[in-house]
Amino acid sequence: ASIPLIFDIEGEEGFRKREQQLIKQLNGITKTVIATGGGAILLRENRFNLRSNSTVIYLKGEIETLEKRTRLDKNRPLLKTTNPRETIERILGERAPLYEETADFKIEIADYSAEDIITKIFGLLS
Repeated sequence: ASIPLIFDIEGEEGFRKREQQLIKQLNGITKTVIATGGGAILLRENRFNLRSNSTVIYLKGEIETLEKRTRLDKNRPLLKTTNPRETIERILGERAPLYEETADFKIEIADYSAEDIITKIFGLLS
């Protein structure tokens, strides 16, 4: 099911519950990349599971960068507001301290391409 469909039927709470179950299920699997949604960090159990057996990398972006990268993304129900920038600022204000607390590494994404970011990740992990 798509993210918007899950949000429509089950709301954010249902989506977070699914996310939590999957993170728990994947805990302990090695040599795997788990790209979580930004809100996964909100639940203490998720932070514990991610830290306990993984290397956590926080892809940190400035508000302008995040707004630009998400502007056309139809899979971000929380940003379907009259003022997405304000929503991004609020969400980041809540989550940034949790990202910082949980991450083993932080990468500033700025205006880097996905390929550049992957290269940076490989550099950290090798």
